[in-house]
Amino acid sequence: MRDRGAGRGGRAGGGQGTKEAGARAGAVSGGVLFFTSSVGLGHASRDAAVGAARGLEGARTRFVSGGGAGRLLAAHGLDVEEAYTMPDFDVRDGRLRGAGAWLWRYALHYRTSKKRAAALIRDRRPDLVVGDEDYAALAAAQDAGVRTVLITDVSEVRFGARGIGGILEREANRSMRRIAAGCGAVIVPKNGRGEGNVSYAGPIVRIPGRPRDALREAFGFAGPTVLACVGGTGAGGFLLEAVAGIAPALEADGIRAVAAAGPRLGGKGAAGGVRDAGFVPNLHEMILAADLVVSLAGRSTIDECGAFGTPGVFLPIGGHFEQEDNAREEGFSRGDLGRLEELVRAGLARGRGAPGDLGGAERAAGTIRRILEGG
Repeated sequence: MRDRGAGRGGRAGGGQGTKEAGARAGAVSGGVLFFTSSVGLGHASRDAAVGAARGLEGARTRFVSGGGAGRLLAAHGLDVEEAYTMPDFDVRDGRLRGAGAWLWRYALHYRTSKKRAAALIRDRRPDLVVGDEDYAALAAAQDAGVRTVLITDVSEVRFGARGIGGILEREANRSMRRIAAGCGAVIVPKNGRGEGNVSYAGPIVRIPGRPRDALREAFGFAGPTVLACVGGTGAGGFLLEAVAGIAPALEADGIRAVAAAGPRLGGKGAAGGVRDAGFVPNLHEMILAADLVVSLAGRSTIDECGAFGTPGVFLPIGGHFEQEDNAREEGFSRGDLGRLEELVRAGLARGRGAPGDLGGAERAAGTIRRILEGG
């Protein structure tokens, strides 16, 4: 495992497998092995912020992830090893389908990824394993007697699956609670009051490297600009289509639409006058530069909008309990898709808000450091 600073310019691996990856990087013991869920880009976004925080300076930190999440972490100069990716949700026309089937695929994935994580832990011999909703890695670490820290904003899954799916959902929740109880700390990226091993860090966001005016110039944002972003999965195609549908009317009033379509949908966001920027590793800076964001209701995008004072319209995937909860907290619902233009114009008229809390990553890193040092 290399020192975190030595990882600058590192890259995610090509899925060579745990044994080959271990031989490539060398089995240096100690430090932090940081497992980031590969679902979308939200986990990687907040983990990139934690990895760059002062609280982890000098700690040998190696990230483990896959897919677009691994690419994002590597783009932030972090030392990344690609091990596995989570199974995709089946989303059609903006609605989650077959939750029970996904839970079955996840159960199979959990068994396989736990074995891979266990092999990595044996090879790396870390002092601490951090898992951002990678419960398989945390379970493997606890089985090996390694200290663990969980980062999560979800205490249970609530897909409402029936039959075998319902049994799997209940078992998943029991397993999540058991693993969380065994962690030295559970870091929640929200505001709240901690109890027991639960620590609320507040929103965890990446810090922009340049002022807003400089970013607007760099991104070519001239005049009112609406940014559509759909994360790292292929689930947000319906939202890109909706933005493309209102783009001509916005363009007639001098309002430009730009899409950050992500690693899965890059190239598919360009329609109706929308410019597609594709996969943007520094999306937080584009969010700061924009005048309004239209997004799926992912936690990280909502938090970055709040931190930078950028108004947003957050529309959930139907049947996705986490996104529906997030959207509700922000005053939106799935039904708002039909009045997207109205909401966009109203958000632009309100203008930017006051910047929010930017200290969540430092607080999270401080908690990790405390557990790493035996606190």
